[in-house]
Amino acid sequence: MLGLLRRGAKRAGHRAAATAPGGDRPAPAGEILDIPVGELRPGMFVAELDRPWEETPFALQGFFVRSEADIEEIARHCRRVRIDLRASRAAGAPVDRLAGRARELYALPARDDWRREEATYQRVVQLTFGLLDRIALGSGESSAAVREVVDTCVASVLANPYALALIAQMERVSAALENHAIACCALAASFGRYLGLAGRDLENLALGALLHDVGMLRLPAELVRAQTPLDAAQRELLGRHAALGSAVLVSNEYYWPAVDVAYAHHERIDGTGYPRRLAGSAIPFNARVVAIVDAYDRLTSPDSYRRPLLSPTRAMGEIYAGRGTQFDAQLVEKFIRFMGVYPLGTPVVLSSGEIAVVVEKNPLYMVLPKVRVVADAAGRPVPPRLLDLFAECQRGEGIRIRRTLPLDERIKALVDAAVAEGEA
Repeated sequence: MLGLLRRGAKRAGHRAAATAPGGDRPAPAGEILDIPVGELRPGMFVAELDRPWEETPFALQGFFVRSEADIEEIARHCRRVRIDLRASRAAGAPVDRLAGRARELYALPARDDWRREEATYQRVVQLTFGLLDRIALGSGESSAAVREVVDTCVASVLANPYALALIAQMERVSAALENHAIACCALAASFGRYLGLAGRDLENLALGALLHDVGMLRLPAELVRAQTPLDAAQRELLGRHAALGSAVLVSNEYYWPAVDVAYAHHERIDGTGYPRRLAGSAIPFNARVVAIVDAYDRLTSPDSYRRPLLSPTRAMGEIYAGRGTQFDAQLVEKFIRFMGVYPLGTPVVLSSGEIAVVVEKNPLYMVLPKVRVVADAAGRPVPPRLLDLFAECQRGEGIRIRRTLPLDERIKALVDAAVAEGEA
């Protein structure tokens, strides 16, 4: 049974819970697949539940299913789970029939795939240039261009789940609304796919993320582009963009799925947001998702006067601090699991002083990813070399991530160098 997984064993026993039935540890990284509980079989490794771990009696870092009784216990608390295919396969679980359904991204794509996604991003930029202005002016023909942007982003996510979102973040060299819109669209589509959305549901989420700030273009340009803190009157005026955006979008049937997102992405879970002070589940689901994505992109990208750039990890820390008040707590937890403690492409400083880039997440030991070292302790570029922090820990080398770095121009060049060293 799940005795070792009860709450009392979480702290002392979580390491045992992540051990294969035969005593071997699972592979340190794997493919993740969302399945209904009815498809669970003994030997499978459950990496994530459909609800926060603290609401269940199970171990915080996942566990192997050891018997049919375990499956019955899981079914009392969950409808769906996410299994680690590689760890399950290593334990002898029958997962090969499921493997074709798993396309979770735990590593940066191969070099050729990355270059293709860079070309996709440039195409999206060309399509989006001036698009929000045309929508704000009520141009009817703009819906065809919007549809092409959304379809392109969704197709990219289905092929390489996180590549376009990372490229968009790296290319955010300005605070232009178009750049923010593309970055949010790509990240929302990636996160939505992780949440299990597909087809029209995924397209509608991407559409809402692309157009959530279109109301900004109905405000004075000097207000939107302000480089100094706003006073109370200016903040009140800026807050009108939510209602203005929904009014723009309701005029075109194709945009209707984005209306609620534009209107509600600044609502807060505790009911103190704007413009309608909605709370909890009264806030539309897609708006709750886009609120998180919007905040993450604002925190990690150039954005007028608001703050200096934050590293991806620090930005997620701020979002986590707002769970249950500003953001949907369950979605925040899923977003952090989706991104990882150290998201792909995150520049880090190692305990050796060297600068490295996260190139593969470790779903079982999230603080020990694979990194590619790209600069020495003095910041000088070096020939990139791959370093598995989990393997280093197993050998007792003690190399750890000391801190993360924001994606400024110098660091972006190092990240690009790390990607260029990936497999072709």
